[in-house]
Amino acid sequence: MDREALGRLVSGASRLYARRDVWVSDLASTTGLSEAGVRLGFEHLEREVSDDDVARLSAWALSQGPADRVTVLLSATVFVAAFRALVLARIVAPEVVLRPSRRDPICARALVECMQDTSIRIEEGLDVASVDRGVIHAYGTDATLRAVEAAARVPVLGHGTGLGVCVVGGDPVAAGEAIARDVVAFDQRGCLSPRIVWVDGGARARDVAHALASALEASPVPRGVLSVDERGEARRWGESMRFAGQVWEGPWGAVGLTCAPDAVLGPPGRHVHVAPFATTPELRAALAPLARFVTTIGFQDGGLDPAALVPHARVVALGSMQRPPLDGPVDRRSAGVSSTDPRRCPAPTAR
Repeated sequence: MDREALGRLVSGASRLYARRDVWVSDLASTTGLSEAGVRLGFEHLEREVSDDDVARLSAWALSQGPADRVTVLLSATVFVAAFRALVLARIVAPEVVLRPSRRDPICARALVECMQDTSIRIEEGLDVASVDRGVIHAYGTDATLRAVEAAARVPVLGHGTGLGVCVVGGDPVAAGEAIARDVVAFDQRGCLSPRIVWVDGGARARDVAHALASALEASPVPRGVLSVDERGEARRWGESMRFAGQVWEGPWGAVGLTCAPDAVLGPPGRHVHVAPFATTPELRAALAPLARFVTTIGFQDGGLDPAALVPHARVVALGSMQRPPLDGPVDRRSAGVSSTDPRRCPAPTAR
């Protein structure tokens, strides 16, 4: 796809952004975000692309090889993610078929309308087994991707369960405030959202946890609605955190602090585990059960190389984890489907 065609897609995203007020109320209903959360989500819609980004997009497309059609199966976690999914499909193939999420089709439909690209069409009731040519780009949980692969007759490029982590070695207050910005966006439901914060040193970890809780409580963007399952999981997670350490919680979410580095994931909806580490080997050991799911590392100072912790992950400054450049998939992992749920990691132990 040439730069001009890509420019038309980006212009479509800009048109959608300019008209965003039309969809705020409906998106709040389908996503569970607050209306302020939807408005914040629109700020993460990519509306420009640099020459360097185009070069990286082109390199990624070449690595995929040509296809005569890409069928895109969207999930309902981050509503603006539909744009990048469509760009990645369109740069690979001259024909794109989009199946939006049944739970949240609004932004995908609006994007297709605003892009005005006749090579992209929507098929709401598409059956995976009916796709007989090209490739499938599938987004969702690992269980969803396994089901897609089992039914598909063509190759599947899967983007499955993912999460973000943070590594902090500098100023605790600045770190807490920056991490809060990444947590608030999409109520922590995207694969870039930070779920675990590892801090160099126990005293600093407590300061980071307190600063993060204060920043989340003070956020002008209210948390959206939690599902029944999420509320139940949040209670259980909070109990684990209280047993092993300390919890700050309220209608804004929760921050748990433990004295052990072992990670315990809470549900989405602004639940963050803060844990200390003393040495790089200790951090590696704590991160190991989650490494295959990590898509991005938010990093602040410290005397270690974060890129060496998880080689496939993006490494970015805290506060910018939810704003990757339009340079390819946000998820740089291999396309394989993981067989383990990332929440099955060690429970915290009291010390």
